Amino acid sequence: MLCIVEVIPNREMIYCSIVYAANSGLERRELWKELSCHKTIVDKDSWVLMGDFTMTLSPIEHSTNSSVMNSDMQDFRDMVNEIEVDDICSSDFQLTWTKSLKNPSNSMLKKLDTIMINEEFITRYGLAYRVFLPFLISYHSPSVLSIPNSIPKKPKSFRFSNFVADKDEFIKLAKEEWSMDIQVCLMFRLVKKNL
Repeated sequence: MLCIVEVIPNREMIYCSIVYAANSGLERRELWKELSCHKTIVDKDSWVLMGDFTMTLSPIEHSTNSSVMNSDMQDFRDMVNEIEVDDICSSDFQLTWTKSLKNPSNSMLKKLDTIMINEEFITRYGLAYRVFLPFLISYHSPSVLSIPNSIPKKPKSFRFSNFVADKDEFIKLAKEEWSMDIQVCLMFRLVKKNL
């Protein structure tokens, strides 16, 4: 589901895709196509995706360490790269789903729930972060997206989104830019590279 959320202090609008993915890989692929359509609608505006994706992006998002990269994970990763989103900052626990609330010692944990954002969201709301709350009545950890408004903007630190490196033109552009000969001091040369 795609909706528009108004950020109250400044009346800016954010597109928000609420996700509840199916357990079946075939049905999830339909959702991935729908999210690609959402990207077309969102275009260059701020966009956040949040919910239960029922799939991890990588084997390390699994508590048993026995998980390997499978085709469903690869499909999920490909979709994330295609729509150009990335996980939002978080300082809390990363594994958001448990197999058993009643028997924690026999529980498997995975990161199935997440909040992802696009570059425009990062630009406008650089201090935003997510919080996953403890498991209480659900196998899923509740999530909260926090967008602080009273904190003055600080200069943004460098952030590299992995989907950029997957673009076909990335390597060619990087080689062209880094091979340019700029006749100035070394530090200025580094600062002037246009990547």
